[in-house]
Amino acid sequence: MERVLVEDFFADGSTDARVYSPSKRRFTARHRELLEQRERPSSSWAESALSACLRRLASSVLTESWGVGVVDAWTEGDETFCVVYRWKDFGSTLGLRRVRPTQPQVGEATDAQWWGRDVADFDIGEPLGTVAKRLRPGADGISWWGSPGEQTPVEPT
Repeated sequence: MERVLVEDFFADGSTDARVYSPSKRRFTARHRELLEQRERPSSSWAESALSACLRRLASSVLTESWGVGVVDAWTEGDETFCVVYRWKDFGSTLGLRRVRPTQPQVGEATDAQWWGRDVADFDIGEPLGTVAKRLRPGADGISWWGSPGEQTPVEPT
């Protein structure tokens, strides 16, 4: 089942969805809903990281997050979050699953806010590159990457 991406906001007031640029950000109604649902701080690491990720995707100018359309996002327990999205130059829906790092790499932090912003900028906000060759198809038509686990993630009902 292919999810429908409804894009309804572009920074300059245009409704032209054919051209994306830093001044014509890709922004979805679902992204806005997810941000509104997460306005209050959370004690969960995953919720805090996901909130930071979604806020960063809505505003970052470091990478190409302006070309990302968020389809959905959720947490799995206290240490994992998933973001389903469309990328401006990729033909299918992508899913990224990230698990809290237990042994961070050099220069990497485990702070939820930092981690969420980093995922937005340098995972979701960047072209897939060679990751595109290692995507795992899910039963729902989403191509997963990151830490998909034994079974590809399924949105909670």
